Amino acid sequence: MTRRWNGWGSSHIAPALSPPAIAFLHAHLGAAEPPPGLRWEAALATVPAARLPEIRGLYRDATTRLRHARGQSFPDWVALRIGPPGPVADGVVFPADEDEVIHWLRLAAEHDWVIIPRGGGTAVLGQVNVGASPRPTLVLSTARLVRLRELDLASGLARIEAGANGPLVEAQLAAHGLTLGHFPQSFEYATLGGWVACRSSGQESSRYGRIETLFRGGTLLAPAGRVSYPPHPASAAGPDPRSLLLGAEGRLGVLSEAWVRVRPRPPRPRVTAWLLPGWEEGLEALRRIARARLPVRLLRLSDPLETDLLLTFGAGERRHWIDAYARLRSLGPAPCLLLSGWAGDEPGPSRRALIGILHRQGARRAPALIAHAWRRNRFRGAYLRNALWEAGYGVDTMESAAPWSGLARLAAAMCKAAVERPNRLAYGHVSHVYPDGASYYLTTLFPLAADAATCLDAWRRLKRGVTEAVLNAGGTLSHHHGVGRDHLPWMACEQGPVPLKALAAAARVFDPAGIMNPGKLFPGDGA
Repeated sequence: MTRRWNGWGSSHIAPALSPPAIAFLHAHLGAAEPPPGLRWEAALATVPAARLPEIRGLYRDATTRLRHARGQSFPDWVALRIGPPGPVADGVVFPADEDEVIHWLRLAAEHDWVIIPRGGGTAVLGQVNVGASPRPTLVLSTARLVRLRELDLASGLARIEAGANGPLVEAQLAAHGLTLGHFPQSFEYATLGGWVACRSSGQESSRYGRIETLFRGGTLLAPAGRVSYPPHPASAAGPDPRSLLLGAEGRLGVLSEAWVRVRPRPPRPRVTAWLLPGWEEGLEALRRIARARLPVRLLRLSDPLETDLLLTFGAGERRHWIDAYARLRSLGPAPCLLLSGWAGDEPGPSRRALIGILHRQGARRAPALIAHAWRRNRFRGAYLRNALWEAGYGVDTMESAAPWSGLARLAAAMCKAAVERPNRLAYGHVSHVYPDGASYYLTTLFPLAADAATCLDAWRRLKRGVTEAVLNAGGTLSHHHGVGRDHLPWMACEQGPVPLKALAAAARVFDPAGIMNPGKLFPGDGA
């Protein structure tokens, strides 16, 4: 299937907004019109001549370069859907093994080229974007580094090349009855290397853990040399050097392979939908479940507005059944939707304990069609960005995390900042819970302006307002999206100047000439 060049996913998948969804948008945001679209031919015409010489294995054609210039952030969509596309790499390479990666690293170091490692291109904060640079830029795609190299069944470990995307990872492990269990919404396209580079978290992190829990070692191919980190179960030999690879966003080198924890594939997950009387009751239920350390596979709590929107978009004409059910069960005017999931192999007492907690917070089982719809469309939600844009509406997401004592305050602050200007909707959910806290994931909807400059100006104000609200409320700058370019201005607020200097010093050791993905993660080295 052909992947879209200026949107999300396969061009063969094009969900349309239902009449109830369109009515919902018109009621809350007013009617909207999409901006004039940028045609593929016009975008190609903006690609300048390549500054790199003809070399075997180097793709200098405009089509390949344009398709590898940007990720999936809102500014990326504006650039590719309205124009202009902006800077484009001077070449793209697709190494098939570590020797080929090392070959291109050496050439780049010798000739002072910039290298941008790229996996699935799903980054939402500018991590894979090509910058305006006086140096020629080379995108190094890991699309051919996809093999399962080794299985250590006795230890529950697998060595997998970093370019394998979610379906490839799971398919290769499934042949041995295993799973990694990492399922972010970008699962269909995001890669193992990208998950490590941005410290990803999957939808079932409550059972399997975040990527830093699953990642046990690997191989970094840096301009300074090849570094291998064995999958020690634990070590006290000083600070753990593997942690440098987590969240590095390609600044140190190219992650060519990773050792990860795997486990037997469980039975098909059982997802149950619940309706709670309100947001406070839902948060308290999640806190109690997390503190009890129940072996839940999935937990996702939507606030009242997201619940309303999900039911409108997902249930369609059957929405009135659900509303009648909520009234019958005396759930109040602003119920919250909670999805819980079990792998099917957890003990019955744990399931009964979870149900007991939910019932004590006033939860009632929701109609099964809600859980079925979520399970069917769990990786299709991102496609709604395409449909919304074509209806004239933009969407962006921002996420953070805080201890339980401050989570409600964080969520309220983010929503308030997002709707400070008119014609915006802000809603969110808690989707990753820990004994000491949880993440909050905010989505904003707004009518699109007719030109790129106005769209970007409105987005920058939105981004700045929500980010400052996050930091003022004591939240983290990012729970699982990373840093890239878009969060770079606030990194010093979270990390402090000394840790940022330490990161820059580490980068100089691995990458003495500063050719690896400059302008991302920490400041001071240009684009």
